Amino acid sequence: MRVFIAVEIDEEVRGRIAQAQQSLRAVGGIKWVEPENFHLTLKFLGEVELGLVSRLANDLGAVAASFAGFDMVFRGAGVFPNEHRPRVVWIGIEEGLKQLFALALKVEEVCQALGFAAEHRPFSAHLTLGRAREAGAMPPALAAGLKALEGKSFGQTPVHHITIMESTLTRTGPIYRPLHKLQLKGI
Repeated sequence: MRVFIAVEIDEEVRGRIAQAQQSLRAVGGIKWVEPENFHLTLKFLGEVELGLVSRLANDLGAVAASFAGFDMVFRGAGVFPNEHRPRVVWIGIEEGLKQLFALALKVEEVCQALGFAAEHRPFSAHLTLGRAREAGAMPPALAAGLKALEGKSFGQTPVHHITIMESTLTRTGPIYRPLHKLQLKGI
């Protein structure tokens, strides 16, 4: 099964981000993430055998239990890798970064100890709104839409757990299903 480790976003914040995304949806050439699939990825693992998922849940459960719950505040929007070649449209995280980076580092350590490949890119805390279908310059409508979202707050979401998610690819887009919710300390 195809698996990743994520932080889920609460309904209220998801709704605000979906409204912002709606203002950008007229921009062509971008595959927009469905609002029910909004999340923050800590680590993408790819194809994983079911038995290994259980070991992963056990080992990550111990890590999660050692981290205190915290809040994330979402603010602003932008693109990766840059404005000249936008490939990913994202919403940024203003608060909770220190905790997210520490959590992502521990998740990476557990995954490597279980034999998963090391991540070669540094962790980047963001929520993906959409991905460009082809490389190219930023459409003026996207630049204007992002400018309108500059500095906009989308609210605060509590982080009480991390989730091991299954991703099933379909013709209409991925379907995500939580396999294990691993509680953080203090919940």
